[in-house]
Amino acid sequence: MKKNKIILISSLDNSANEERAKALIFELKQSNYTIAVFDTKKHYSHMIKFDYLVTSPKRFIFYLINLIQYKLRFQKHYPLVNEMKLRNEIINKYIKKNQAKIIICQNPQDMLCILNRTKTHLSIYDSPTIYSEEVKNMNTFPKKELKAIKYIENNVFDKADGVSFHWETFIKLAKELNKPITNPIKANWGCSKRKKLGKFSKKPKIVYIGKLNAPWINPQLLELIQASGGFPLDVFSYEKPEKLFKSLKYSGYLKNLNQISTYQFGLITMSNDFLRNSGFSAKHLLYISYGLPVLCPEWRQDKILRSATISYNKNNFTDIVKYYSKKNNWLRKHQAALKLAKKLRWNKTLKPLIKHIESRINIKKANNQLTKYI
Repeated sequence: MKKNKIILISSLDNSANEERAKALIFELKQSNYTIAVFDTKKHYSHMIKFDYLVTSPKRFIFYLINLIQYKLRFQKHYPLVNEMKLRNEIINKYIKKNQAKIIICQNPQDMLCILNRTKTHLSIYDSPTIYSEEVKNMNTFPKKELKAIKYIENNVFDKADGVSFHWETFIKLAKELNKPITNPIKANWGCSKRKKLGKFSKKPKIVYIGKLNAPWINPQLLELIQASGGFPLDVFSYEKPEKLFKSLKYSGYLKNLNQISTYQFGLITMSNDFLRNSGFSAKHLLYISYGLPVLCPEWRQDKILRSATISYNKNNFTDIVKYYSKKNNWLRKHQAALKLAKKLRWNKTLKPLIKHIESRINIKKANNQLTKYI
C-alpha cells in the first residue's frame, strides 16, 4: 500500500546534488511513498516565461523591473530575494496541482515553500549548506538583501518539521551561528557500491571532478597543483573554466564515472574560510566509493572521513603524494576508503531522514485524532 505523496524540490542538473536527490527518491520509494519531482533546472532554465506572468502577475513584473535595472547596471546586485518570492508562487501552484502531503526542499532558493504550512501537512528542508552564509561570502549583495535572506532562512529553520544538511558539520556550525533549528536531522551524504575500484600504480594519476567556476573551490590552488607537474592531474567538470582560470588544462565532462577507477588519488581544493572548513564536498564520497584516497587541504579536517583522507598544503603537496604513492601506504588508505564507503551507503545515511518523516507523520495523526475528542 502506497503512503502519502511527497513532492521533492531539487535540481537534476548533473551536479553532485542530483546524486543525493536520486538516492532519496529511491529510498523513499522503497518505503512505499509516491514521489513527484519538481526539477528546478527544468522549471527555472530562465525566469522570463509567460507562464510565470500568468501565475503571479504582480510578483513577475516586480522581479522583471529589478532584473532590467540590474542588467542595465542601475542596480548593483541581482534581485535574489524577489526571485525567491516569484519561485515560491510557481512552486505553490505546482503543490496545489499535485496535492502533496509532504514537501522536501533541497534547493535553498526555494526554501520559502517551507513556510507555506497551509499548503502541506509536512515540510522538510534538506539543504546543501547554510545559504545566508554562502550569499554573504559572495560579497555582491548589500546588507538589506543579506538581512532579508537571513530572516527567511531563520524562519525556515524554526518552522520546518525537519532540517537536515548534506553533512552533519553544518548542524554544528548553525548552532555556533545561533541559527534557530528546532527539528535537526543528522542525514549525511552517502555513496553507492562500485564494482570497479581504483588499483595501485607505480605511476599514480590524480583526478579532480566537480564544480569549477566558483571562488570557494580555490582555482589558484588547483592551477598551482596542476602546473607543478609532480603528478598527472586530470580536471573534469560539467562546466567549462571561465575567467577565474588562466592556465588550467581542462579535460571536459566525465560521462562515465567508472573512469575514476583508473586513478590513484582524488583531489579536493577549497578556500580557507570558516564556512568551507566546516563544510563538505560531495566528491569526497564519490572518490571514496571507488577506493581512492582523497587529497584534501589541511584546513578542512573531518573526523568521519579522516581515515581515508590525506591532508596537504600548497608547499608539501608533492612530498605528501610521493609518500602515499608507496604501495603499503597507498593500500592502507585504499582499504580505509572501502571501509568508509560501506559505512556511508545511502540506505544508511538517509535512514534518519526517512525515520524523521515517519515520526512527524505519526505525531500529526495523533494530534488530529486528539482534536476530534476535544
